[in-house]
Amino acid sequence: MKLCTLFFGLLLANLPVLAQPGAPPPHEESEKVKALRTAYITQKLNLTVAESEKFWPIYNEFQQNVNAQHRRRFDAMRKVQDEQETLTDAQFEELVKQSMDAEEKIAALRKTYHERFRKVLSAKKVALMYAAEVDFQRKVIQQIHKRAERGRP
Repeated sequence: MKLCTLFFGLLLANLPVLAQPGAPPPHEESEKVKALRTAYITQKLNLTVAESEKFWPIYNEFQQNVNAQHRRRFDAMRKVQDEQETLTDAQFEELVKQSMDAEEKIAALRKTYHERFRKVLSAKKVALMYAAEVDFQRKVIQQIHKRAERGRP
């Protein structure tokens, strides 16, 4: 319990970085948030040293590939928002296709990397990893909402 309290205290302290003007899009995590995610998942999965050595290079590669697709989708939708007055229907259609293509690639990456995760972790630990990712994201969003309610970035 103390570890979770410390973890989310550190997370809360680092949230202003994510809300700064000119900050990277939400899909581009800061190194601090990546480190917090790593610690959180490691703790939730109770990874051994041997498991960590095999798992984290695969997971980091997975995150890098997924983040590239999130960037593609984000960039397409940003263009839709920013240039809506000047884009043609054909350009809108192309941007939507780019966004949908990125989503399909993310789904394909999840399937591919699931198999790779299963080669180094048990089914239980892989399932716990997926649950830990969702829980981590939920807690980050909760912290952002709490800060917004208090009027802080």
